[in-house]
Amino acid sequence: MPVPSSLTAPILYADLDWIVEDGVEIPVSRQFGDVYFSKANGLAETRHVFLQGNELSGRLAQLQSHQYFCVGETGFGTGLNILALWQLWQQCRPNNHSRLHVITVEKFPLSHNDLQRALAAWPDLAHLSSQLIAQYPPALPGCHRLVFADERFSIDLWLGDATDCLPVIQSSHAVDAWFMDGFAPKCNPELWQENILKHLIRLSGPGTTFASFSVAGVVKQGLRQFGIKVTRPAGFGRKREMLKAWWPALGKNQALLDPSARPKAMLEVQEIETINNLFPSASPKAMPEVQGLEIRDQQVILKPTKTLPKIAIIGAGIAGLSMAHALASRGYACDLYDQEQPLAGASGNPRALLAPKLVSLSKFAGNLLNLGCLFSLRYWQQFAHVVEKTGMLHMLDKRAEQELEKASAYHHDIIEGLSASQSSAHLPSETSGTWSGIWFKQAGLLNPHALAQVILKNPAIQYSQAEIVQIKAVEESLGETSVIAPPLTASQWQLINSQQEILGRYDHVVICSALNSSLLCDSLPILKPIRGQVSWFIKPGNLAALPMPMTYGGYMAQLNQPEHEATVLLGASFIRQDAKTDIRLADHQHNLDLITAIAPALADRFPAITTWQGRAAIRAQSPDYLPLAGQIAGYAGLWTLTGLGSKGFSFAPLCAELLCAQLLGEAWPLSAHIATGIDPNRFVQARK
Repeated sequence: MPVPSSLTAPILYADLDWIVEDGVEIPVSRQFGDVYFSKANGLAETRHVFLQGNELSGRLAQLQSHQYFCVGETGFGTGLNILALWQLWQQCRPNNHSRLHVITVEKFPLSHNDLQRALAAWPDLAHLSSQLIAQYPPALPGCHRLVFADERFSIDLWLGDATDCLPVIQSSHAVDAWFMDGFAPKCNPELWQENILKHLIRLSGPGTTFASFSVAGVVKQGLRQFGIKVTRPAGFGRKREMLKAWWPALGKNQALLDPSARPKAMLEVQEIETINNLFPSASPKAMPEVQGLEIRDQQVILKPTKTLPKIAIIGAGIAGLSMAHALASRGYACDLYDQEQPLAGASGNPRALLAPKLVSLSKFAGNLLNLGCLFSLRYWQQFAHVVEKTGMLHMLDKRAEQELEKASAYHHDIIEGLSASQSSAHLPSETSGTWSGIWFKQAGLLNPHALAQVILKNPAIQYSQAEIVQIKAVEESLGETSVIAPPLTASQWQLINSQQEILGRYDHVVICSALNSSLLCDSLPILKPIRGQVSWFIKPGNLAALPMPMTYGGYMAQLNQPEHEATVLLGASFIRQDAKTDIRLADHQHNLDLITAIAPALADRFPAITTWQGRAAIRAQSPDYLPLAGQIAGYAGLWTLTGLGSKGFSFAPLCAELLCAQLLGEAWPLSAHIATGIDPNRFVQARK
């Protein structure tokens, strides 16, 4: 899929000097000639300017169950602002299913080591900074979603210039509070220009608040031109003033912005808590009439929210499991159906290899596979026995020079090109000194069955075995109608099983049924079946250990399990238009031939293929080899996540986050151009 030219530049690490004040190391940016936090007390300044400046303690404490609160930040830096916010969230969050999310941007991220060094200055935050550091992404352009499973807290860290990132950020919910941070305008004028402020306003709405340490004229005037109310209360420490602002009504220059480009919540102001006491000069009379709010006794209050939607998911492969988990982690109950059992299809192999694909660095931000792979590795490593972060070595034969040149553009802590002699250190002795390779340091093995156990333990997920053969739209005025003819407005959906029984009535249904998806809704394209068989055997004693998985057209990995003998896993055959799942010696031979081609001495030590075990499954592939993820046009409340092919464990979790954002009204974890590229209606549009 095409990548906006704005997201093609490589990400450079922050170039730092360090000064010591009272025994505390403080990073100083060489790029901007400014400190990252106050020499006096950076944490206290953060609390004063950004937390108190946006009145977050009271606002967060008043969140209703399932309410979503979004904070935007214009400069991630060391992450100190976010850690202070996270600590406040732990202290005041209500005991319900409310959630806190942060959108933040950084042009020059600190390296992993520098981030650890900088955050060591705040031992009171160590229990949080350690979690942030564990998920801190590599320096690659685009959006990196960090989800902290037990905290009801998540971060979208966009790496790139703010002028490039902000225009492509999409959200179905207005940002509730902005941390206008970053180096001072005189040091970093680009961050404070009108175009940046315009996109902050695009992502905001009535009720949004703003806070900044800077009261420079360019900041004040820039906000006021959009109708934002600006005040200058006392600053922190010796600083006389700071900026504190809010949006009490649609700006007088709202015509500068395209309303269709704003988040839905900006137009509706969904689920904003009482704002009357945020700032003494804010008048509820200035508030526009918006859905979800009403003025009663001169107070702006939230109208009672409707009951939670009933949600069904059809299919319990990695797509359905990921969708169920994403909903349940947000406190939304769902019914999960599968005609056989969880992981019965292509998702049920002994292991899934999570490995990015080598692409030109300029195309990375538009590569869903790579963004999804990194997200899956980050997210699932929080759960015991699900992911083993191993790295991966890709062996090169053809186009080795071109591939090594691509790899050289990446930081070596992400991807490193290796000569044949360098590769030998990571390979069994039988393959040493023969092949150059690419070492992917962000890769690993995922245990699908351990993952399914983790997901299905969530009490919000009700799993049932059932073959769904029909979905009926229920329109209150028209009665039941078949899903085949799209209604303009459907109140709910009924699921019908193979015995023609009605299993339930739902507000939203997510189709994750692989090859059967188009049978449930004919607006979806017919997916192509691709047979794949993996092979495995107990590792012979004379076979050297494999330090990490290796790929070469096929793949080979060693599975080490407690109380079990080490197993060698080989894959996989790839046979188009074959939907049979019998175990075939021919496919075992295919997998053997792939490894023999690059390491015949290694393959000679394998046992006879007649002793091998295997598993065959059918992948469901879309016409353009990309997933289908989103709402199905013409069917209100009908969604799909399907067509994942052989990359389901990389695609599904991040795509499930996107669907939740669209369904529930949240910030999107992907740029609009990626979301458009996987829209399930793209093939219908192409036929017109």
